[in-house]
Amino acid sequence: LDTVRDGVPLYNTACLWTDLGDAGMALKTLRKAIEAGFRGIRALKEFLTDENDGVVSLAGTPEYEEVKRMVEKIEAKSAEANRN
Repeated sequence: LDTVRDGVPLYNTACLWTDLGDAGMALKTLRKAIEAGFRGIRALKEFLTDENDGVVSLAGTPEYEEVKRMVEKIEAKSAEANRN
């Protein structure tokens, strides 16, 4: 995972981590997906908030809050682009 630079496979891997029950690795991999350019805002928001398949159990941790801010920033940029 350290050498993967494509956001989509990283996002898919983050989803696999949640299936395996490792929310910490899922969140870490989700961050890498965002850094690699994954911008599926609906998927990102669901990943952060879904109580069954996401990483909401980590809400309040510094790592979760940082990723949440990243997603909010992407959402704001998308909304601004839509307005223009």
